[in-house]
Amino acid sequence: MDLEHQSHQLKTLGIQVAIALGIHILPEGLIISLPIYFSTGSRWKSFLIAGSIGISAQMLGAIFGYVLFVTYWNDGVSAILFAIISAVLLYNVLHGMIPLANKYDPEDEYRTYSLFGGIIFFAIVEALFDISGTNS
Repeated sequence: MDLEHQSHQLKTLGIQVAIALGIHILPEGLIISLPIYFSTGSRWKSFLIAGSIGISAQMLGAIFGYVLFVTYWNDGVSAILFAIISAVLLYNVLHGMIPLANKYDPEDEYRTYSLFGGIIFFAIVEALFDISGTNS
């Protein structure tokens, strides 16, 4: 593989990561700032608090990741971190989001369709990654 082709692949990957981060950060910021806005009534307070939380969390995560990467990083560390993150996300869904959905949709008008729609969506995304060869 020549250098020009590798450069093009890295640029494409960089664009994909930038788009993914942008899509991820918007709802994350809303989830943090909206409760603050509704409790204080101030847009500036919610913006400043959510911004400082977001910046500090990103910086701490970057520092922690760098320290791990340059010192102890190997396949075992990756496996442990993926397992921990998966467990935390699964716990949040099973013990937080689904019971909350039950509370706000007791008649089950949208809850089941949304749950299975999300599962199907991620299955399709995973299949597209497999087809494109970007999933290792």
